[in-house]
Amino acid sequence: MWIFKNKLIKLINERMVTLNVGCGNESFGDVRVDIHPTDTTTHVLDVELGLPKSWSNRFDVVYSKNFLEHVRNPGFVLEEMKRVCKPGGKIVIITDNAGFWEFHFFGTHVKPVIPLRRLHFYRGKSDLDTHYSLFTKEHLINHFKKVGLKIKKIEYIHFDKNEDLGKFRPLLDVICRLLAFTKIFRNYAYPRIKIVGMKVKS
Repeated sequence: MWIFKNKLIKLINERMVTLNVGCGNESFGDVRVDIHPTDTTTHVLDVELGLPKSWSNRFDVVYSKNFLEHVRNPGFVLEEMKRVCKPGGKIVIITDNAGFWEFHFFGTHVKPVIPLRRLHFYRGKSDLDTHYSLFTKEHLINHFKKVGLKIKKIEYIHFDKNEDLGKFRPLLDVICRLLAFTKIFRNYAYPRIKIVGMKVKS
């Protein structure tokens, strides 16, 4: 993930402006939006109520990680992300992969607070911080096409190396690597999907 971010940063020159939607504790981006205030949040707001009208066509890059699965209306949120993106700008979304085997085996997307202490799975901050949807590649492609975004890239990706996922992570990663060797099981091997779209100039 850090490699991806470094590559993305290289593509963004000093004059470009980046919006991070659902930033959590991340410091990436010039403007960082989240429903909960954190040390890195610049704007506290509920994206499902819409982004500020004054932000239309403002950002060169609209970025979001582990956020889309937390909204009730992903189509509306994508429309808003597209609206605030400049024509020719990019929308980069990283979200949970619906096919990932651990999500099904451990049931990690059932409750806002996951009672798997040893495995250090996701814990929601509040009742607002819960999961509503999981996506496959096909779902994300359909969403991007529906709002008129041109898809530039879509791929499966691993967890970030810097994430604290517990002492069993190395063992679980072995299973993931074995699944990734076979094309038919590859969908089960990766926890996340990254999709990059472009707002076409009219």
